[in-house]
Amino acid sequence: MTANVIVTVEREFDAPRERVFDAWTEPGELAQWRGSPGWHVETGTVSGTQELGGRHHHVKVRDNDPTTRVGTDGVYTEFFRPDVFVSRERITGDPGIDPDV
Repeated sequence: MTANVIVTVEREFDAPRERVFDAWTEPGELAQWRGSPGWHVETGTVSGTQELGGRHHHVKVRDNDPTTRVGTDGVYTEFFRPDVFVSRERITGDPGIDPDV
């Protein structure tokens, strides 16, 4: 089974565009905010190369059940700092997205 999900995020922030871009693409920045409510990003799992063709990775862990983990692996298919980045990603461990769960 293959899952094809396209997510487009467009939003305006009251912050310099460089700051917002880095929040999404710099591993140290991403780990501080990326966890959804009830989840956190496991800091030691965050890695990435911020360039066209660069790869990135992080794992979110459920706060009340640390055995529940969702991994994200991606590659940047467009990368124009500080204006645009597009990433093709594989999300594993989430039964709503991962066809192998």
